Amino acid sequence: PTPFDAIVHCSAVHADASITNMVRVNSEGTVRALELAKACKAKTFIYLSTVSVNGEIQPETVDELTSIINPSPYGISKYLGELAIKDYPIRAMTIRCCGVIGNGAHRNWLSRVLNSAQLGGEIAIFHPEAQFNNAVHVSDLCQFICQLIGNDDWDGQETVTIAADGMSTVWNV
Repeated sequence: PTPFDAIVHCSAVHADASITNMVRVNSEGTVRALELAKACKAKTFIYLSTVSVNGEIQPETVDELTSIINPSPYGISKYLGELAIKDYPIRAMTIRCCGVIGNGAHRNWLSRVLNSAQLGGEIAIFHPEAQFNNAVHVSDLCQFICQLIGNDDWDGQETVTIAADGMSTVWNV
């Protein structure tokens, strides 16, 4: 039944897909999800994008104002989804995620390292003392999304970049 409180759009194909599939799923799929939100009279649209939109990241701190420099086809396809939202009069939040970790994660480097360790594989570590926070646990992401949906203090369309709350090193993970 309508209206829906929210539509959370988190489906995507990743960089190992063809460019045609990335555009079809990541860009055109977002338009279809927005059409569904419109048809269902959803109050809120949450779009999970990616920091890959930024491409070659140069500053130490990444946020929604970080320049977009030479993104990959994957980053471009997700950015096109972000741009599509602007055509719809809906309260929307675009969340640019970094590596989402947790049960079932497998694409980001932390998940690949964990998988390799579990299989007894060799792990190469570069810059083990370098600080990073480019990870968010899936349960924290879900909690954040639920808080957004229930929060009436924001309106319009916004973009946020999320990551871990604190900095860590590979040695401390």
